[in-house]
Amino acid sequence: GRRRGKPHVPQGEDREGEALRQCVVFEGPFTVEDAEAVLALDGAVVEALHELRKRWLLVAVPREQSMLLRTTHTVRGFVLDDVMGDAKGAFVEVRARHARYFGVRAKRHLSEKGPLGGRDELADLLAAAMTFHEEHDVESALTILACIEPQDPTVPVSYTHLRAHETVLD
Repeated sequence: GRRRGKPHVPQGEDREGEALRQCVVFEGPFTVEDAEAVLALDGAVVEALHELRKRWLLVAVPREQSMLLRTTHTVRGFVLDDVMGDAKGAFVEVRARHARYFGVRAKRHLSEKGPLGGRDELADLLAAAMTFHEEHDVESALTILACIEPQDPTVPVSYTHLRAHETVLD
């Protein structure tokens, strides 16, 4: 049964539950296109996101030119507890897809100097850089970090330290 005070988070092998367990890989707001690139749901991403929105497990974040989605902090915390426990292996794969996706975006940004999405994307870029760092892929981690303004006061010291001491990581 359900415990009191805990939001109902879909369980089992249902599409919405799996979508929610994968959506928590996003540290900040994300687009439907981001989700389609990162989530592995057999082509049913848009439908699953719609169901999660109807159940208030994802919320909309309005922006000038688009609508972003995000998990609420409470739901994200409960789901992360689950994926870091029972479903950790599957979540490692989602984190790897997330890192590759943001790695490609960072490379494209460096070659084209196109927009990366601003503040909404910062947390996901940092998470992707740390995933690459944990996988000992320093080049990919540094490519992502090169897209982040080094003087940005929101970048934690550990990330700027990673960038400044790249040879230590080899």
